Amino acid sequence: VYAYFNSSTAALSGGSPAVNIPSSAVYAVFGTTSAYFTGTSPFSSGNSAVTLLSNLSLSGNSTGAGTLTLYIDCTNQTQLPAATYTGVVFIQAQAI
Repeated sequence: VYAYFNSSTAALSGGSPAVNIPSSAVYAVFGTTSAYFTGTSPFSSGNSAVTLLSNLSLSGNSTGAGTLTLYIDCTNQTQLPAATYTGVVFIQAQAI
């Protein structure tokens, strides 16, 4: 199961004038998994993904639930103005 943004350079955008927050500044926590959106996935181009789950063994009608928490790392975003920033994170699974 992968989470990803369509753009590695503009995962979140907002402010006036417009400011972009790259996916590398967004940190994901899902269960015991935590990582920046800098990886790859079969669904995204560039380095804008996080692998949430891998090597699952499912049978029949299986379901699951979890909480995905996202943080913005402002360490390299020192001039980030106060504003509303929006973006879309996609969550997609691949069955092999």
